[in-house]
Amino acid sequence: MNGVLYLAVVVAAFGSGLAQQTRPPPDPCRTCQIIINIAYHHFNNTVNDKPGLLTQLLGECQRLAQYEGAQASADCTRIVNANIDTIYNDLNAQKSPQQTCMDINECPASSSASIVKRQKRQQHTDGCHICEIVVNLARHYFNNNITDEKALLSVLLSECQSLTQIYGLQAYLQCKQLVNSNIDRIFADMSTQKTGTQTCQDIKECPPTTTAPTVKRQKRQNPQDQCRTCEIIINIAQYHFHNNINDQNALQQQLLIECQHLAQTEGPTASKNCINIVNANIAKIFADMKSGQSPRQTCVDIREC
Repeated sequence: MNGVLYLAVVVAAFGSGLAQQTRPPPDPCRTCQIIINIAYHHFNNTVNDKPGLLTQLLGECQRLAQYEGAQASADCTRIVNANIDTIYNDLNAQKSPQQTCMDINECPASSSASIVKRQKRQQHTDGCHICEIVVNLARHYFNNNITDEKALLSVLLSECQSLTQIYGLQAYLQCKQLVNSNIDRIFADMSTQKTGTQTCQDIKECPPTTTAPTVKRQKRQNPQDQCRTCEIIINIAQYHFHNNINDQNALQQQLLIECQHLAQTEGPTASKNCINIVNANIAKIFADMKSGQSPRQTCVDIREC
């Protein structure tokens, strides 16, 4: 993902629609987190010396004016120039963007409530959960004409970076390790009818199931399987939302298409359940995309899990 496109994705992830006519008021904390997320992107893609990082980030601050306005660009330049030593050290220490922005006094210290919220979010960043997200994204790309293994590897590593905004830095590192170590198996499974869970079981990221496959197919309509279908489509919703589909109607139309694709991997019942979930709950799904809820929490909220 090139720098300009990545900047647009990160800005979108922080809730600024690129087509909006009015921008949110300048917020140095928000600007700080945007530029630190971009710093991680460059730091993890070979710009890993301090002068090179400074030059790259100042260029990104200038481009930020297109999406966030002149004041945000000025704030960004000030933040980078004044704090490049701390930013560089925190990248090496793998601190979260939020923590770095607190360290340099651009964001307020976390309240106990936000700490608890982050801890709950971490519960959903186990290896199995991250693996299923990655494999479902791989299936999305494979079904949309990325059928070359190297191209799939490249796009999945970019998606791993995007997970930082949703689940934190640890999820990114887990995702990157998983993709690099298992791309051959992931790619091979794309041309089969295996589910994301089955692939993740094969590469030992998810525990094996104890029921026979025939029993599993017979139980496709159980509430537990509706929960699985819900989590798959919400993960895909997060992908589209963080890649500039930030209008509710457009998101609904895209998800309904994804529900149709789901029949190939999960069966026709899952596809129908997916359509029902999207049509009945699109307002809640869209609201949760904007508030940064986890897929599991959204599915609990709409009573599918």
